[in-house]
Amino acid sequence: MRSSLKWTGSVEDRACQYLQGLFQSSRRNVECMAEAVANSDYQSLHHMLSESNRDRRGVRRQPVVDANAHCGYPSAQLLDESAFEKKGEMSAGVARQWNGRLGKVDNCQVGLFAAVTRDGLASVVDAEL
Repeated sequence: MRSSLKWTGSVEDRACQYLQGLFQSSRRNVECMAEAVANSDYQSLHHMLSESNRDRRGVRRQPVVDANAHCGYPSAQLLDESAFEKKGEMSAGVARQWNGRLGKVDNCQVGLFAAVTRDGLASVVDAEL
């Protein structure tokens, strides 16, 4: 069910608040981020992430366009997975799985990272758990 509330400020303003929250908050969840960033609130940040009409594909494509412009053409795309050791099971994607950093199966998250590179320059353009 869509909310009929009208949000003040633009999607760009809320996106900037979200990015500030990633840097300023000790915990990376919307509630803690809204508390850490001035003039932001939980409902507007949550709405921006879950229900706003934004071009998700365009947002994900833009870092690649920017990286290619910075690195120049032709550039190469690198894919790499990396595991992060976790003690509990409360984080997303945590399971007993192969952790290459530890060289054994252990409780961890595994991320896949994509980067664009050329002549010693590199830029991470996407990441997924």
